[in-house]
Amino acid sequence: MQCGAVLRVCSDEDDVDFITQALGLDPTRSFLKGTPVSWRFPDKLRPVSLWLFDPALDRSRRLEDHLEKVLEVLEHRTSGVQALIRRGCSLEILCSVSSESGQANSDLSASLLRRLADQPIDVLLSLYPPETSSDESDPTAR
Repeated sequence: MQCGAVLRVCSDEDDVDFITQALGLDPTRSFLKGTPVSWRFPDKLRPVSLWLFDPALDRSRRLEDHLEKVLEVLEHRTSGVQALIRRGCSLEILCSVSSESGQANSDLSASLLRRLADQPIDVLLSLYPPETSSDESDPTAR
């Protein structure tokens, strides 16, 4: 089983530098509003700017470990998160799970779920079948 969790910040603005400043953290990747979603589909443009942070844990680690790392980022940057929300940004944690067998499970402790519930953000879970790598699909595209 392979897992991942990424913090995604979406903005209607044409810039993401203010997100980096608010969180005091460089993005792993970022994309500006109006740029192509993919080189394969140059006519499909991003409707929002995206700022992404991937804690870069080994994908063989448990989903809970990935979520823990993203939560550490959020919990140490509460004022920045609130500033981004006031500015109209949406924040989400994107989770991905794939399995060679097509079956997978992941335990999330009650304490982790409480910490997630304390954050003013949504959590999205993408499940990938064995024939599709999560790297081939881009859950960051919006």
